[in-house]
Amino acid sequence: MYPMNILAGTDDLEVGKTYVINISGTSRVWTAVKNDVYLRDYDPDDKMQLFRATLDDKKRWGFYSDAYGKRVGRNRYENVKCEYDYDTQGSWECFVAIEEVEPGARRFYMTVYDEHRPLRKIMTYYGDYFTIQEEGEHVTFGLTKIDIWYVQEAAFTSNLMGSWIDSAISRLYGLPIGLSIGTPLNK
Repeated sequence: MYPMNILAGTDDLEVGKTYVINISGTSRVWTAVKNDVYLRDYDPDDKMQLFRATLDDKKRWGFYSDAYGKRVGRNRYENVKCEYDYDTQGSWECFVAIEEVEPGARRFYMTVYDEHRPLRKIMTYYGDYFTIQEEGEHVTFGLTKIDIWYVQEAAFTSNLMGSWIDSAISRLYGLPIGLSIGTPLNK
């Protein structure tokens, strides 16, 4: 488990940037697990915990997992999933509002029959996941930006330089990303 100051969650949301999305005040983060989005402890080596922000022509936010190759959305049961193609961002694959409650605490809203509903946390045997149903615990989220371009540039260096580059990124940004060298994340 990493200390909370690593995931302050106070970064601004920007199109095309990659984020770790945590439950405010914790090191529990969104993680793509097959077609689902579960909460897991932050692991700087886990690329499934990185989500790229998108914005469609209707000004609706979306998140895409480059490592998994799927977009976050909801299913007909109103549970949050990670199973949609990149170019699919309709009403089921977007966040109609992301409201800042306070620094490091945002509410994410999705739509059901034109009704804006916040994401809520559901706890199960398999792990904690999210829904927009009327049940579940109200939660807020933090966004911590990860500068992926450093990792892409590092793909052109030798593996001998890899640990030095990871160390430099960690010192510069205070976030141990631990991404493997030679694996670009963006398509």
